[in-house]
Amino acid sequence: MNTFNRLLAFVVLCFTCTAQIVRVANFSGNTFDGWKRCVVDVSPPHASGEVEGITYVVGRQVGVDTRVIDLKLHLASGEVKSFALAASTPKPFALKPLPANPLEFFGTPTI
Repeated sequence: MNTFNRLLAFVVLCFTCTAQIVRVANFSGNTFDGWKRCVVDVSPPHASGEVEGITYVVGRQVGVDTRVIDLKLHLASGEVKSFALAASTPKPFALKPLPANPLEFFGTPTI
């Protein structure tokens, strides 16, 4: 392999590493619909956004170059999704006030 081919391969690999790919899976027998927290090492282009119908909100920094990200998603039983955060569009996200009576809103604790 000559120098040009090595350089070309290096450049192609560098371009593929610029996007953060997130992979989520539901290995349970039930449908999942809600928020899932994960950690990414490449910050998304927006503080909150949407990609492929999945809403995300960037959270706090937890390491030198890692951040928490919360995903609002719907996964069927056994479904696996992969998506690139670099392809997201901005979507405003505002915190809502907590309910006055949490037990009435969320239900009573169960054991």
